[in-house]
Amino acid sequence: GFETTIYAAAVPPETTSNMALAGFTPTSGLVDLSSRTPEWDAQFRRAVEIGYRQWQLLVGPHWGVTWLDNFSPTDDDRAAGGGNPLLPDTVRGARELLGPGEHPFPTRYAVRRQEMRYEPSIFLDAAVRDFLLFGGKIVVRRFSSAADLATLAEPVIVNCTGLGSRDLVGDTALTPLKGQLTVLIPQAEIHYSTTGGLGTQPNTPGGFVHMMPRTDGIVLGGTSERDVWTLEPNESERTRVIERHIELFGSLRTSRLPTSRLPT
Repeated sequence: GFETTIYAAAVPPETTSNMALAGFTPTSGLVDLSSRTPEWDAQFRRAVEIGYRQWQLLVGPHWGVTWLDNFSPTDDDRAAGGGNPLLPDTVRGARELLGPGEHPFPTRYAVRRQEMRYEPSIFLDAAVRDFLLFGGKIVVRRFSSAADLATLAEPVIVNCTGLGSRDLVGDTALTPLKGQLTVLIPQAEIHYSTTGGLGTQPNTPGGFVHMMPRTDGIVLGGTSERDVWTLEPNESERTRVIERHIELFGSLRTSRLPTSRLPT
């Protein structure tokens, strides 16, 4: 028989996955909603449910998967209306609308929900370690064309090359959505995440910001630049994200609202 082999151009920590926000956001990056069909929606929802359940089974220190509260400041009392309708009810979870006096944000309301946090540096190391422990093999190799695949001895090949498929098998429909993160030094006392800034909606160009604490740093995002291939940082986006978070968390220091229901 054949052993299972992973062929990769890079291995952790030198992968783009090591630099990911790593949240459960299955609808992030859907760029052609007009192509959806009822059959596609049903298949997508089923895949989301399967993935969500598998992540739940990995919760714990070995895989670096944990639960924490996420807060979204808002002035809209309809903001807790259930989240993205494309996601199954079993995945969307409960969303609680906190009113005036129940949160420390300068907005009138804040939406609280629970989300899973993944720590890439822990998860990827654990995945590699367990894969090797169970007899897998990793080969560092780059493929330049589909013809290179014919040189492999394995009878079955699973293509997980992501954007590399564009050149490898001629999949020109693949389009990158470039993300960018700014990482601050870790703070153990920060054990909640936030989505959105002040005065903007999360899905508008100026309002797409989020904060996620991890053991290796506090991660600030975010960006989603369609069809941008460069890996060079976008300085204007970095400035925007940092300034939006300074505005948000600067307002907490002067807030006189009670914070007994929130981390301080």
